[in-house]
Amino acid sequence: MKALILAAGFGTRLEASYLAYTGDHKEQLRTWVENKPKGLVIINGKPVIQYQLEQLLGAGLKIKDIFVHTNARYFPHYLAWATASGIPAQHVFNNEVWDNEHRLGSEGDLRYALERIERDDTVVIACDTLLFQEDNNFFPLSRMLQGFQRDGIARIVVYEGAKERLSRHGIVQVDEHETIIGFEEKPAVPKSNLVNASLHLYTIEMIESILHSSLPPRSESGMVIANLFSSFPIKVERAHRRVDIGTVDDVLQENMGEAK
Repeated sequence: MKALILAAGFGTRLEASYLAYTGDHKEQLRTWVENKPKGLVIINGKPVIQYQLEQLLGAGLKIKDIFVHTNARYFPHYLAWATASGIPAQHVFNNEVWDNEHRLGSEGDLRYALERIERDDTVVIACDTLLFQEDNNFFPLSRMLQGFQRDGIARIVVYEGAKERLSRHGIVQVDEHETIIGFEEKPAVPKSNLVNASLHLYTIEMIESILHSSLPPRSESGMVIANLFSSFPIKVERAHRRVDIGTVDDVLQENMGEAK
């Protein structure tokens, strides 16, 4: 099994919120956020992506099977982190894009990276995502992998979203067996409260389908699932909550228990 951390975004909301911040924690934020891509933002003493690496290794993946996909602007940052962490330098992909205006998009970046990885069942996670259980421990990635090993069915992680925010997310519908039967990206009238948490486990067959998909490159990341679930069975694993590092409020909330 392989793992791919997607880190090709430019963090425009995070950067804008940092530059606009006038609160009492500018010095702390300078250390945690300034000139950092979202995956390397510091949360409780570690970069976000470091937690993800630890979870992957703790679930039994090998360092030689972990890959990072990023852009030209942040490639040196991720390359330095990856090689210091033992990830081979050739496992850090640079899509050669320097700014947000020319980004490949979620679907485009996913294809770009998957084309460069030997075909295998693959865990894919967004670099700005941390998932937790109800006891506030990290979501046990091993549970998802063990379920897949039992039945060979692909997985995605979901969580129950707040009602007032559901229309901002990809919304998943499941049956009594926790198998996906519906998916909508940012629906005006959500049909469930289960939110796509940007942690997916794709089979080899699904990866081939992704690589030959007709979806536009800048499709929302959840549209991959919307395009796949009618052809491939996909089960959900449930986390309690998700931290998505989007703005300095998110950083302050996780580091200090406040957002100001």
